[in-house]
Amino acid sequence: MKLFLTSSAIGDKHIKELLRLTNKIDISDLKFTLIENAADVYSEDRKWFIYEMREVFSWFWINYDFLDLRDYIWKLDSLREQIIYSDIVWIWGWNTYYLMDILNKVNFANLKPDFIENDIVYAGWSAGSIASCPSILGYEIVDDSSVIEGSISNWLDWFPKQIIPHWNHPKYKLKLWGIADDFTLKSREFEIIRDNEVIIFESWKYKII
Repeated sequence: MKLFLTSSAIGDKHIKELLRLTNKIDISDLKFTLIENAADVYSEDRKWFIYEMREVFSWFWINYDFLDLRDYIWKLDSLREQIIYSDIVWIWGWNTYYLMDILNKVNFANLKPDFIENDIVYAGWSAGSIASCPSILGYEIVDDSSVIEGSISNWLDWFPKQIIPHWNHPKYKLKLWGIADDFTLKSREFEIIRDNEVIIFESWKYKII
């Protein structure tokens, strides 16, 4: 399993890692599938973050196709057909709880063998990175869990530890420290990533760059 888990910004060194993970020479050769559903619960005027992220892709001449998970609820085979030819499936951030809820509704966790067999990189950005963790419990401090009905008990569990993104962002500092304290008290292993850092996970090992 190959994971590329970001907090916010990416740079040239991270693009080089993506090329290495996908065994490609030029980024224009990569087929990206972009999933933006974590922002579904917000009005258009609050989705500025999404448009900024698209601009980042434009800077690096990244070509991508959109995939709306709402079109694949309880349609796992159809979803599989859409992603198996991707080099990278990139999941943007925003609301972690809504994202995890819709990932469960499309049975996204069941696609892990397809990611491995087809050598597809799972890339997450903020909430997309958190969704790869063993659980999303404990992030209520920074994300509104009331946007979904009921509770969530299934997780992707593709990365072995919890992730706390945006560690160096002054707006979230106190809340993120609270999450870290809670994880520590509950003996839940975690990694912090700053807004210019990426976790690269492959062959059951990982590094932060």
